[in-house]
Amino acid sequence: MIANSHNSFGSVAKVLHWSVAVLVIAVFVLGVYMHELPRADPNREFVYSLHKTLGVVAFFLALLRVLWAVANPVPKPFASPNPSGWHQAEIMLARIVHGLLYGAILALPLTGWIGHAASTRNFAPIRIDPLNSLPFVPQSRALSRAFFEIHHTLPAIMIICLILHIAGALKHHFITQDDTLRRIIPFWKPVGNHPVHRDQPLLHTLVPFCIMGLYLLAVVIALAVILLV
Repeated sequence: MIANSHNSFGSVAKVLHWSVAVLVIAVFVLGVYMHELPRADPNREFVYSLHKTLGVVAFFLALLRVLWAVANPVPKPFASPNPSGWHQAEIMLARIVHGLLYGAILALPLTGWIGHAASTRNFAPIRIDPLNSLPFVPQSRALSRAFFEIHHTLPAIMIICLILHIAGALKHHFITQDDTLRRIIPFWKPVGNHPVHRDQPLLHTLVPFCIMGLYLLAVVIALAVILLV
């Protein structure tokens, strides 16, 4: 199934979701690492360049992910066995966190990209040459500094939203025990409605995480081959 349905995510949404996740984590790790490098390090410019390049790729994939989400139905939340006001509040909180997370994932690389395009320095260019400048973005040290300051404040927002997002997914998988996590994992077919694995062995419950880990490893290896070889 390529497109989303009212019960599950399609293959396109799944691939985009996890590809963006891998890229965001990779860019964040590179961002932390590059700030620890001494100025005299011969690899410093390469690491900065890789950070910027992956950041721009992440922006386009995240934008595609958002556009695909707008064009496709969003799977409905699973019904709670004990409906309450808290269940509705939890659904609303999840939507707010999703919105903030999408916003941060788009704004973080975009502000860095604008800061790079406005910079008057020719340091660590993006490895896709036409992307080193942007229309309507003049070269200005003040403009570049302003956007980089915004860029440096956004990771905190993204990390908070990401922690809440992951906590919600784990809560659904291990406590509520519904298909919320399973239906976004590639190559894994959701079992059905609530509950789906309350009496199943721990190994079967952990299968989605094994599939997810293998997929993330495959994406990381593919990126390394494309960018470093």
